[in-house]
Amino acid sequence: MTRGTGIAIPCSTCAAALPVELGSRALRCPHCRTRNAIPKPQRLAAAVHLERLAAMARVADEFASEGDYQRRRRRFQPGAILAGIAPLLTSLWMIVGLGVGVGTMMAVFTLYPAVNRNQIAGMAMGLVAMVIWAGWVGVLRLFLTRRRAAIAALPATAADARCSHCGATVPVLIGHAMHCPFCAAALLPDRAVQEAAESRVERHVIELRAQAVVEAMQSEATRMPALENMIAMVTGAQLFTIGLSCVVTLVVIAIAVVTALR
Repeated sequence: MTRGTGIAIPCSTCAAALPVELGSRALRCPHCRTRNAIPKPQRLAAAVHLERLAAMARVADEFASEGDYQRRRRRFQPGAILAGIAPLLTSLWMIVGLGVGVGTMMAVFTLYPAVNRNQIAGMAMGLVAMVIWAGWVGVLRLFLTRRRAAIAALPATAADARCSHCGATVPVLIGHAMHCPFCAAALLPDRAVQEAAESRVERHVIELRAQAVVEAMQSEATRMPALENMIAMVTGAQLFTIGLSCVVTLVVIAIAVVTALR
């Protein structure tokens, strides 16, 4: 979250707002060139406040991404024909994947005959072919469950702060160190203002989560979940079979290696 620290200190000479930088222990005022030491409590307050905002922003992005996925899932309405031929298309996809894996193995055997004559190397190529097949099947599952990264639009303002120099009331931007637009004095977001900012972002996160739940409930009423479940079941069983075959092949290769070394 790159929004600034949310904390500013007033210049000891001209009272201009100096945004606190977490990596610095002193700030030079750009107006009067005075060097101002950053009090340790200000640095700690800035770090804790920004860390909380960043954590909530990450959660908000996750819920925004989930809501986007569920909306796309609901809008895609597979017709009766597509739902009917989906098992055939899924089987065809897996057969093509098997062909890609076996074709790769046969191409290696053709280009390098010595690999085919070596028992261990031949079994290793069979293992590679199964891994290619598993990756081919896994792409279909990944396509069905993909989530696009989404950046949640967080609330801009949290509360109003009163300038201690001119008495003006100015909205404090969440995550930003600010200065008064009337007298240029620093607006110090105290703990109450920070809590107001965190509370507003937290409420926004709860709203995003509720929206994602509603979108998920609405998408469940379409044909898409049944289609996804069918494809997930078929591809899951296929991946389990391929994985079991890979384990058996590895055991056979290990036995062959041990036998060859004796």
